[in-house]
Amino acid sequence: MSGMKIVSAFRHAWLAYKRYAWGKDELNSLSKKGSDWMGVGLTIVDSLDTLLIMGLNDEYKEARDWVVNSLKTDQTMSIQLFEITIRLLGGLLSAYHLSGDKALLNKASHVHILMHAWADCNHVIFDPAQIEFGDALFVCFGGSNPLPANKVVIKSRRAEFGQTNLAEVGSLQLEFRDLSRASGDSKYEKAAWKVSEYLRGLKKFDGLAPTTFDSSSAFFSEYAPITMGGMADSYYEYLLKQWLQTGQTIDWLKEDYISAYNGVKKHLLKQSDLGKHWFIGTMPSMKDTHSANDVMDHLTCFYPGNLALAYMSGLPAEMLKTAKDVVETCYIMYKQTPTKLSPESVSFQNRAGEPFGPNVHEPDFFVDFGSAYNIHRPEAVESLYYLYKATKDPKYKQWAWDIFEAFENVTKLDEGYAGVQNVMQADRKSITYLDKMETFYLAETLKYLYLLFSDDESLLPVDRWVFNTEAHPLPVFKN
Repeated sequence: MSGMKIVSAFRHAWLAYKRYAWGKDELNSLSKKGSDWMGVGLTIVDSLDTLLIMGLNDEYKEARDWVVNSLKTDQTMSIQLFEITIRLLGGLLSAYHLSGDKALLNKASHVHILMHAWADCNHVIFDPAQIEFGDALFVCFGGSNPLPANKVVIKSRRAEFGQTNLAEVGSLQLEFRDLSRASGDSKYEKAAWKVSEYLRGLKKFDGLAPTTFDSSSAFFSEYAPITMGGMADSYYEYLLKQWLQTGQTIDWLKEDYISAYNGVKKHLLKQSDLGKHWFIGTMPSMKDTHSANDVMDHLTCFYPGNLALAYMSGLPAEMLKTAKDVVETCYIMYKQTPTKLSPESVSFQNRAGEPFGPNVHEPDFFVDFGSAYNIHRPEAVESLYYLYKATKDPKYKQWAWDIFEAFENVTKLDEGYAGVQNVMQADRKSITYLDKMETFYLAETLKYLYLLFSDDESLLPVDRWVFNTEAHPLPVFKN
């Protein structure tokens, strides 16, 4: 087990991107070309801090120069505010803090004009045609509702309002607070903070919130599911991390986080019948709170690490016990498939005669075909990183190494990496690959693996840095 092997894997991915997709958002590994969905060279920006952390100085200089000289604000596609905030703004700010390069801070302030989408708004809907492109894009709901538009077309300065979810509106605060602290302009932090305060005041169920909002209001939909997975996950993550980012000075963030944890224990945390694995299910809605279903997706695997971080930050020790229980299930989601790769989700429903995989002695895990894919998600290794930090138990390193080796054995191609369509295919020759190398494989998954296996275990200490949901480290403030 070696951090240098992680670096080698990163370089293999990076060189393929550089060869076939430089300046594009993503590498299509099978067709060996690049593709865009934001038009911002996303793999480059998302990887800046990973390059710095791994000491890949030549690659970093080339990437940094591209960002400073070639990253433009002329995108014509409709871009999700959440995605570009956590990836682009987070990536630029993190690289600025790690390098001290003010050109990256200037680029963050200039490129991320989305930050003006709801800064300093009161009750006015501005005409985008009247706004200068280099200054600001002021768009807000026509009232006291602070929720931002969920999409924007940068070139035309047009905000697009549509269905948004809890994670999207509850996971912008770390980045905008950091932008204000770094730039000296408080309006971004204030606007994002209004969103947090608004979410705090909405009706919840034992600290848990539905995933979506009613289409005709800014209130939660009572018919939306309640989950720690997709469309909700990073809202809970940012309750804790905002508290940490602000020097543990805003008590209600901590209190809401603890309340949500108690709600998880009461309603979502379950144990499988046969394997006795602890998992976190999903509640159908606030209208149907009697029983959570027996499905846990991989995105939920962020939560054990989040609980371990909470424990390391002085919150109750029982959180670490829950973290240990659930992270083991996350690891088993890898261990008990033929490819040793986790599917997107698993079900704990007992279906006689349908074992999870060959030679499995605890057939209480099942995979639906639509959830059988793997795209190098970071959540499991992220949690193993924090569990090791909290306990120093070497088994968490071993489990993470097992996952890394599965990525190397199954998803590594001659050029780059690719996700797989069905982790249940035992024969390597029969595996169907997905034609994409996700940017978060470089930004998150390999970064957490490197930090776990680095010789310098003091790198980015948790009391001085907080990672955004795209694994971009931002500094902790004293207030």
